[in-house]
Amino acid sequence: MKTYAPIVIPVYNRLEDLVNTINSLSNCNNAKEHDVFIFSDAPHPLKYMDDMKVEVVRTYLRELEKNNKFKSITNIFAKEHKGCRKNVSEGINEIINKYGRIIDVEDDLILTVDFLDYMDDALDYFESDKRVMSIAGFAEVGENIQNLNATTFFGKRFHSWGFGLWADRWNLCDFSLSDYPQFKESLEMQDHFSETGYDLPAMYGLECEGHLDSWAVVVAYDQSKRDMLTVYPTRTHVYNVGVNGTHYSGQEIKNDEFDLSAKPYSFEECKSYSEIDKELRSYSQDEADYLAVRGILVPNSMINKLLKNYQIMNKWMNSRDYGITIDTYFKAKGINTIAFIGYDELADHFIREMEQSEFMVCHLISDLDHAAEQIEDSQMLVISNIMDSYLIKQYLKDKISIPMMTIEEIYF
Repeated sequence: MKTYAPIVIPVYNRLEDLVNTINSLSNCNNAKEHDVFIFSDAPHPLKYMDDMKVEVVRTYLRELEKNNKFKSITNIFAKEHKGCRKNVSEGINEIINKYGRIIDVEDDLILTVDFLDYMDDALDYFESDKRVMSIAGFAEVGENIQNLNATTFFGKRFHSWGFGLWADRWNLCDFSLSDYPQFKESLEMQDHFSETGYDLPAMYGLECEGHLDSWAVVVAYDQSKRDMLTVYPTRTHVYNVGVNGTHYSGQEIKNDEFDLSAKPYSFEECKSYSEIDKELRSYSQDEADYLAVRGILVPNSMINKLLKNYQIMNKWMNSRDYGITIDTYFKAKGINTIAFIGYDELADHFIREMEQSEFMVCHLISDLDHAAEQIEDSQMLVISNIMDSYLIKQYLKDKISIPMMTIEEIYF
């Protein structure tokens, strides 16, 4: 007999993304067979207008509960701000230990119509296979994956964009981070975790030192520690459309890229592939970058970048709340054409804001060696890469004649 797992949705202050997620989830096959539990985090006491944004979300959730599109909807409103890790982990813990399994849906996902069928079927099929930690709904991108004849495969890395798991696996996770004192001194433990992804040891270090707010890296660590596996589809059942970075974030995917039709899947042929493991290990960070900081889990340069990025984004978003966009700065200086170089998260925000400007022209610099030709008629070069900005300025000072400025200098 098919089991319909309860759905856990952690939310914060993003109404538009949440509405899209709920609408998408309600369109899934058998949505009316599922109980839905929504955990709403409380406002951050120091974030501007956060109380208003959270209340708008909660007003929508109250109406949603009255106009139920599922078997049931239960809203759980936190009284104090928990942050991402606690809101997610405590919500899952409450429901999974009552029902034995859950499907988790983040607040910024668009789902294929068979997402719930895929999850429920996989949870039933692999429940007794103790090698398996979790079921992923998202299909990682990679040449070996795209060319795979099978519809599912085993991967070493836990993935949080729409997943399913069971209580006995969840309860293996150590959110007290008790391994960390040994982990930070052990290159062997770090190297073992890096087999899941070269980026993960440093992320785990940042989480344990209090510089991140991520529950997912904790689950990823405990899965790797036990050499357990995640079941992945080769064709995605999940699109992550979160671009705000307000609480739970993802990557921007344009509407015309959605394929929400049902994807065929079978679990009988599910197995591991060494070439896929190798490909995914280097997906977010390559081996050279890992080896450069191996044994230094929280390098000062990384902390400085995270703190600076946070300070800039905080000031940037507060200015936008008052109607002051970044092009206001250029307008005041009589600048309407700029060149831009950057490839980090600040760059993504900057480019999106320039695309929305009615009077700014922005030339993107893709190659420092050819910057002089690419700046065209620009009046200023803007640099987003905080940690590399000095080196970029030094490299270009004799190659271009226009002034150079970082996003940090604009706001500070």
